[in-house]
Amino acid sequence: DLIFKTIKETYSNGKPKLEGTTCNEKKDGLWMWWYESGQPKAMETYVMGKLNGESKSWYEDGREAFVGNYVNGKKDGLIQAWYQNRQPLLIETWEKGVQVGEYKEWYENGQLKTEGNFIDGLKDGAFRTYYENGQKASEVNYNKDKEDGTYTEWYKNGQKKVEGSSKLGKRQGTWTEWYDNQQKKSEGTYLNGQKEGKWQYFFEDGKMQCEETYKEGKLVGKRVTYYANGKKESEEYYTMGQKNGQCLTWYENGNRKSVETWLNGKLNGQATYYYESGKDKMSGTFKDDKQEGRWIEYHESTGKKASEGSYLKGMKNGLWVEYYSSGAKACEGQYKNDKRQGMWTCFYENGTKQIEGAYNQDLKEGMWIEFDEGGNKTNQYIFKAGNVVK
Repeated sequence: DLIFKTIKETYSNGKPKLEGTTCNEKKDGLWMWWYESGQPKAMETYVMGKLNGESKSWYEDGREAFVGNYVNGKKDGLIQAWYQNRQPLLIETWEKGVQVGEYKEWYENGQLKTEGNFIDGLKDGAFRTYYENGQKASEVNYNKDKEDGTYTEWYKNGQKKVEGSSKLGKRQGTWTEWYDNQQKKSEGTYLNGQKEGKWQYFFEDGKMQCEETYKEGKLVGKRVTYYANGKKESEEYYTMGQKNGQCLTWYENGNRKSVETWLNGKLNGQATYYYESGKDKMSGTFKDDKQEGRWIEYHESTGKKASEGSYLKGMKNGLWVEYYSSGAKACEGQYKNDKRQGMWTCFYENGTKQIEGAYNQDLKEGMWIEFDEGGNKTNQYIFKAGNVVK
């Protein structure tokens, strides 16, 4: 059975807000909406819940905002929209839900924003976009919705931004990008959509920023980056996209920052790091990207050890010792899986005990004793799970 209902809503001033009918709880027939002022807002026609026929909407001043047509819920025919100032917003054509023919979109000032063409719902031919000042922003050629042919972008001042070409959706040949002052920003080659051969990147003043080489879209050989002052920032080596061998980095002042050993894209082997002053910061070894074995850290001020101990699979394990910048021992104790475990002792710089107690999974546990610099006991505490209980 068909059950029809009329739906009505009104504003508090008594004027109609919407009116329409349903058939078996689905919109059916003409539906109308109004502004509180009484002006029509929108009109749609439905058949069993799907838009069918003409659809319109208006601004409150009575000017048309949208006109279109639907068949079985799908756009069909000419679709048009306008800004409130009557300047066109867009115009497009559809055939039973598939976009065809010319497409145009405008800015509110009347300047064209986008134009192109569709065949069977797919972009075809040149698509152009524009800045609000009328300057062309981009022009891209399509074949069955895939970039095909020249690709160009411009800055708002008319200077070229990007230039290249594609073949059936895959970038091909030389692609170049510029800064708005027309200094080259990057340049390199694509082959079947993947970077191939030498690529270069530049700072805005024209100085080199990066040089790298690709094969089948993957980094190969030496890759070098530079600071804006012209000094080298890094030197790395790649095998089919993975870092390999000795890789170096520098601070902007020219001093060495790090020396690392890589194997198949992971840190493996000896690594040394430096302070910006050029002094040693820390050194040790990696295994599969995780710190392994003995590591030493240094104080920058004196060059003496700051700490030393061992890692197992990236976590501190075993005895670790910490030092004052003078070289005197500051603390020593055990780690287990990156957490302090067991007895730890800390010292004054003159070598006498300062505090002593035990940890359990990085939390103080049991009796802790404090001493003065003369070696005399001053305080005693009992901890449980990191909290003082006595």
